[in-house]
Amino acid sequence: THTKTFTTDNISCTNLKYGYSAKIDTKSMEITLRSKDADVLDNIKPNDISVVVDLSDYESTTGQVIANGKVIINKYDNVGAVGDVKVTLTISKD
Repeated sequence: THTKTFTTDNISCTNLKYGYSAKIDTKSMEITLRSKDADVLDNIKPNDISVVVDLSDYESTTGQVIANGKVIINKYDNVGAVGDVKVTLTISKD
């Protein structure tokens, strides 16, 4: 298994409750990807990587939270992120 570390600033959130807004405090993060094929890792560009935070569990939470992010790699199968990805964001009621 091969690994390679990338930096991405493509961080977004989904499923934010209506009437709330979220400001993503984490501006960029390092993501370590792994694959059985080193060539695949060499072909991945930083803009192929995004982190999406699902906020459906934060119904009426406000303030700063640290949430789990899901790493999505566009165009590549059999590639995964190593470890948990934590994103800091601030949720406020509109």
